Amino acid sequence: MLFVVATAARGGVRAGFEAVRGIQSAMIVHVAAAALGLSALFAASHLAFDVLRVAGAGYLIWLGIAALRSGARGRHAEPAAGSDAFRRGFLTNVTNPKVIVFFAAFLPQFVTAGGAPVALQILVLGATFAALGFVCDVAYAIGAGVLSRRLLRSPRVMRAVDAAAGAVMIALGVDVLAERQAA
Repeated sequence: MLFVVATAARGGVRAGFEAVRGIQSAMIVHVAAAALGLSALFAASHLAFDVLRVAGAGYLIWLGIAALRSGARGRHAEPAAGSDAFRRGFLTNVTNPKVIVFFAAFLPQFVTAGGAPVALQILVLGATFAALGFVCDVAYAIGAGVLSRRLLRSPRVMRAVDAAAGAVMIALGVDVLAERQAA
């Protein structure tokens, strides 16, 4: 959500939509992996989990430092071009170990034994989750994009937004880095 809001605030509604498209593309990867049982296997592998956790945390910290540096220079971060916003959204979500653990641990609780094939049930549940996320993220992109045209014209306000977004991304990265895989 923070990534979509920050992207739309800097680059407008269109950039926010591209970030959402990237996030949703990564969500398709997660849903497919969960349906194939790969999420459960990946979540069970401590080494694979740690590699992904460190990569995801490093990427969040890198994004946060970039935002802080641009704000400290007195100019806000450049608006993300469409392909850049898509790529960043995809990488932010596909490297998020919490999403993998969510799909591996949470969705199977809603699978009905003796019902449709498990993979199909996981696909439907995952698609429902992704659709709800899509609606929320699009709303955030529109809201932030519209507000940015009115409220964020001031370089001082944009520096504050960059600083806040950077600090939050770094804090999230540190949180992901400190997280240990559940037994």
